[in-house]
Amino acid sequence: MSFLDLVDALNEEIDELEDHVEEWGAGRIRTRLSALRHDVLHIRRTLAPTRDAVREVVDNRIEFEGDEVFTHDVELNFGNSYDKLLRRYTAAQLDRAKIFHENASEFIRRFVAAGGLLKEGSDPPRGMAALLMHQALVMDVEAGVSPMAAIQAATLNPAKAFKLDKDYGSIERGKVADLFLVEGDPLRDIWMTQNVRTVIIDGKVVDREFRKYKNPIPSFYAYQTLPMDLALSPQLLIEGSGPTVLKVTGKGIWPYHRVYLDGQPLATRYVSGTELQATIPPESIPTAGTYVVTVKADGEPLPESHRAHLVVGFKE
Repeated sequence: MSFLDLVDALNEEIDELEDHVEEWGAGRIRTRLSALRHDVLHIRRTLAPTRDAVREVVDNRIEFEGDEVFTHDVELNFGNSYDKLLRRYTAAQLDRAKIFHENASEFIRRFVAAGGLLKEGSDPPRGMAALLMHQALVMDVEAGVSPMAAIQAATLNPAKAFKLDKDYGSIERGKVADLFLVEGDPLRDIWMTQNVRTVIIDGKVVDREFRKYKNPIPSFYAYQTLPMDLALSPQLLIEGSGPTVLKVTGKGIWPYHRVYLDGQPLATRYVSGTELQATIPPESIPTAGTYVVTVKADGEPLPESHRAHLVVGFKE
């Protein structure tokens, strides 16, 4: 059903309700109002940019001049998540998930309307710091919350919840200067919160490009997605040879995974959800023998894949 079909159907329901509002009982009117609210949420979801807009950018269906919108790792991560979700659930399960999403949106709208203190966190999904928070702001607005209330859910309200609003949460004289400046008006388009141009922490401008950045906090759920059984290609090298590109394949590979050789990290390139490529320099295989290859997530010392073995032979 197209967007215009949804609008026409909504108009017909409103017309029917107006025609019978004086003769129908209160219970029946409440039922029809609930149905109307469901249709409004359906229309909002049809227009929602959260999934389809990003999908179009990642698929290069929308062209932009200048710098890339997303880094290659973000695009790959999004593509994996998007495709995984579509393949993981049946049509019936997706329908139930849509109903849950609509109910959750309705709860958020009513909660805020009743004076509830809405808060959003900055938990990074799969290592992409704070992206989930920006997506949550979009979802809040799609649920019917005003853009200002959504912004406060990520700024002032958490400070109030932790009783730190005297120092944080809003731009006021005397408060800590933790700010980020965006290009655009998020009160008109909440997606503008992602259009960050300047970041200031404790009064100092910081690098927003994440150059030479290493996440000090490990990805908490990385151990759940480690590729446990690995396959190597090639399986045999000669001592001191190289550099050699080693193809490591398995299920459940993510951009934050790294290949290790005898416990030492190798320069690793993410190829797909089933493949990593690691470069083995000559000095990493100085003598003949059997070397252990594993995969771990950056920043997590304990979770590790099963071992695969690389055989290094003698020079002739």
